[in-house]
Amino acid sequence: MIRRVLAASPLLLGLVLVGCTPAPLVGSEASTPTPTATTAPDAAGEPFDVPTDCSAVLPQERLDTLASTGLVLLGGPGGRYGDDYLAEPTPEQQAGGITCIWGDPTTEESAWTVSVAPLDPAGQQAVQQELLAQGLAEVPVEDYTTFGQVGDDDHEPAILNVLREESWISVLATVGGDAAFDEVVVLADEVARTVYGS
Repeated sequence: MIRRVLAASPLLLGLVLVGCTPAPLVGSEASTPTPTATTAPDAAGEPFDVPTDCSAVLPQERLDTLASTGLVLLGGPGGRYGDDYLAEPTPEQQAGGITCIWGDPTTEESAWTVSVAPLDPAGQQAVQQELLAQGLAEVPVEDYTTFGQVGDDDHEPAILNVLREESWISVLATVGGDAAFDEVVVLADEVARTVYGS
């Protein structure tokens, strides 16, 4: 279980890895690698599966909750705009993963961005360096390390990246703050349970 361990976090200077508020760009020329299903054991021996569709990123109960609050899957495989929602692939997509974006279809702002990608040792080191360069707070926790920020309800998103030996899970709430960060932590934990099949 992912624990909320950030009491406070530095403000982000510049763009965060997946922190831009995405706007639908249907027909974009950006090419995105197709995520491939791979399986690797985590430290606890559970298999890790890279999802190929956003319906496999979160448990069905969470998907139902998002739908009941009026949030629609706008970006990502299975979403209204697919991978054309963003102008460019996310770093998680570039790593062979998947990015899913839920939001209010009447606006151009997303509410939740959830990404899952596979990692190898070289990739993990590069991602760690990038996350630290963004000013995200690093917290080692047992068999994974988190990089995050609480954000605020003005302009800083709530962000949590969870790096394990073979996986990278990131969750972003466009509007940050303590409550949003708490929810980001819950979502990241739900993603981990879903993609590790436990």
